[in-house]
This record gives sequence, structure tokens and C-alpha cells, in this order.
Amino acid sequence: MQKFKQFSLAQRYQIEILLQKAFPDEVQGSKGFIRKEAEVKTPKHFNIREPLKFKNGAHVVVSN
Repeated sequence: MQKFKQFSLAQRYQIEILLQKAFPDEVQGSKGFIRKEAEVKTPKHFNIREPLKFKNGAHVVVSN
């Protein structure tokens, strides 16, 4: 069971790392291109109404 939990956590973080590498903040200026929904400080700069939802429970939003 412990190994399954470790694998699950690794997969969750792997998606976030891949998105950050594929879409670095420099692509869309100072606000960034993709952010975790919970980390958005300025909702008007992101599409909050339609977050991307992954099977692992992660929700990310894309800049406008």
C-alpha cells in the first residue's frame, strides 16, 4: 500500500512539472500561462470558469 501511495503522489506531481516545462511563465508575460486554480491571485487574468481537471484531482487554469 505504501508503494502505491508513493506512485500516486509521484504521478500527481509529474503532471504539474510537465505543464510547467511545456508552458513556462515567460510564454505569457508576468502572470504566467498555466496556474493551479488554488494559486491564482488575479482571477481576471485567467479562465476561472473552465478549469482543466485531471484524473488525479488537479485543477489548472489557462490565461486569457
